[in-house]
Amino acid sequence: VGLSDPSYSVSSQRQKIEVLNNLIVSCSAYNLEEKKIILPTGDGMVIGFLLNPELPLKLGIQLHNKLRTHNRGKGDRDKIKVRIGLSSGPVFSVSDIKNNQNFWGPGIILARRVMDIGGEGHILLSDSLAKALLSLKDEYARTINYIGEYSIKHGQTLTLYSAYGDDFGNPEAPEKGR
Repeated sequence: VGLSDPSYSVSSQRQKIEVLNNLIVSCSAYNLEEKKIILPTGDGMVIGFLLNPELPLKLGIQLHNKLRTHNRGKGDRDKIKVRIGLSSGPVFSVSDIKNNQNFWGPGIILARRVMDIGGEGHILLSDSLAKALLSLKDEYARTINYIGEYSIKHGQTLTLYSAYGDDFGNPEAPEKGR
């Protein structure tokens, strides 16, 4: 959120992106699984875990905790703010025009649409991922909350859930797409 704000100097934007990358790599959930895809997207990224559906949520919670510590005592312009969209679905390896490996698929596209609905501090989940996690462990019923139907591109509607607790997430329902 705001990492590519043109009112920030390029140096400041770059520094925030590097700090964010370092915070993500320092999260234990990021390091638990070898089988994952990483796709840098400028001022953000796609991280796909291939084997464990709980790791994206765990990573989001851990990142929020690290950001809270990092942002403590900083002015608003110096804070790093994020929004997170979580989903599941097919992802394919494709070659780009230079024959470099890249990733594409409905799983990534849907996660992006989910993230686009969110604002600062949101950890939003697609309906399918939320239901899968809620069926795995009773503890998720305390942190994964239904928030409603949201309109996205191409006339589609998403059923979304928000993950939040005392020290992570944003309990306010997003306004975009209502």
